[in-house]
Amino acid sequence: MPTPVRLLIEGLELTGHLDDSQAGRALAERLALTWSAERWGREYYGPLGQAIGSPQGQGKQDMALGELAFHPETGLLCLFFGPTPMSHDETPKAAFPVLSVGMLRGDWEALAALPSAVSARLEAL
Repeated sequence: MPTPVRLLIEGLELTGHLDDSQAGRALAERLALTWSAERWGREYYGPLGQAIGSPQGQGKQDMALGELAFHPETGLLCLFFGPTPMSHDETPKAAFPVLSVGMLRGDWEALAALPSAVSARLEAL
């Protein structure tokens, strides 16, 4: 069953859910988490404040707007909110295959106006 969540990031609040995948459940079990992230195009990525293990699953690079993903090999959490340097159009594209863990919704233009390095908190609703 999906876990309702919110991401508080530099004064903005994004809401959505973590999905019922192995990676989504592993992340949900560790909430609340702190996250320091850097921007790469319209993606924020960074290590989680605590480990969630090494969930398995089918990784992908073509992402959706608002998709939250995890890269088990590096422990990076990624939030896609528009095109990245890997994109060929307006569709977000990850630099390497990542596991989708959920979806968020919010003001993507306000998120794009934030600094290149941010601090955030992911918590269950």
